[in-house]
Amino acid sequence: MNNALTFHTCFSPEQFNAGYNLRAGRPDHEITVIPDWLKRSTAAREMLTVNLNIRYGDGERQTLD
Repeated sequence: MNNALTFHTCFSPEQFNAGYNLRAGRPDHEITVIPDWLKRSTAAREMLTVNLNIRYGDGERQTLD
């Protein structure tokens, strides 16, 4: 890699999608991956002390869990 700021220019949009679009590689993500994440997140929240909806900005969705 010659320059970290311009390295991306050697890839086409198709190459970027192939490398970074995880949903393209898992077309079943809505019925397998997401529900599993939700189930494991619920289990973790029940077992751990958690801080939910920590605001880091004024935007409606600017919160962290």
